[in-house]
Amino acid sequence: MKTLSVIGLLFLMSFNGFGQANANGTAPIDSVENSRRYNINSIRPIRSEDVMFSIRVWSKMDLREKINEGWNSKNSKIVEIIFEGIDLWYNSAEGEGIAPYNPLTQGFDDKDLLSDRNTYVDRIIIDGTKGEDPTLDEIDRWKIEATTRGEDADAYVQQKTREKLAPDTIPKNQISILEIEEDLIFDRNRSVPIWDIQTVKVVAQAEIAGGAEKEMVRIKYKDLTSYLDKVYRESVANKEQNVRAFWFNPRNPRNFDISLNNAFDLRLFSSNITKFSNPSDAAMENFFRNQIESGKRSLMEISRDFRYQLLESIHNLWEY
Repeated sequence: MKTLSVIGLLFLMSFNGFGQANANGTAPIDSVENSRRYNINSIRPIRSEDVMFSIRVWSKMDLREKINEGWNSKNSKIVEIIFEGIDLWYNSAEGEGIAPYNPLTQGFDDKDLLSDRNTYVDRIIIDGTKGEDPTLDEIDRWKIEATTRGEDADAYVQQKTREKLAPDTIPKNQISILEIEEDLIFDRNRSVPIWDIQTVKVVAQAEIAGGAEKEMVRIKYKDLTSYLDKVYRESVANKEQNVRAFWFNPRNPRNFDISLNNAFDLRLFSSNITKFSNPSDAAMENFFRNQIESGKRSLMEISRDFRYQLLESIHNLWEY
């Protein structure tokens, strides 16, 4: 018993010592100082020394697929919640919400941040669209409206003209693609495989984006999970409003216990791998172009087989 007591005391002392070290100025895990020892963009960082195997993959999650319907329920549409978080970030002086990053870059530096809202707006419009100049009848009607409202007629006409000439905005409630960038890691310390999501990108499908898919905005997964947790907890606490940021369970529709964060952790989504880290940084369809064009395998079959190969590689690591 004395031995166990001594061990317990030493454990508590070492734990307290660790906390004191942080309080006395030791850099936290997600700090720049520790960026070489940990991936500071991970929500559960693993020491670099413990990473036995790692590969980065990109996959697309289509919310129109039946298996992904739980992410797009009436009161809990993940895409709409993402855009709400981005709007909050632009309107909040404290940096609340979700910071938007350029989807055409990969970093999280200041140059990648869409700090200017006009730059962000350029990403959420349908390219090549523009309204027509107002007719004389419309201008006359706007002047009458301005007089009725007691507003300045010239200023009102200019405002309505800008609105008519503005490009069409991609309908956010119809967007159905999320691109997930993540690392598949084998943690040698715990001997477990881990999917470590880094970023989530909102992509508008071709039919609503002017004929071709448009990458709209990229966000940190850490920011997303923080905001989803906030929305979920606040809606659960407020009994007068509908629960939001929850995963709709088709087998138990009245159960709101699985939040979207839980659903990510439990991998309750289906996605097709579109790219993996390779020397030429080529997408899957380019990497296997010959097989696709010859009809040997479709892109979906290649994605499925590649995922199986990854899981087999992880399984074989147990032999070491």
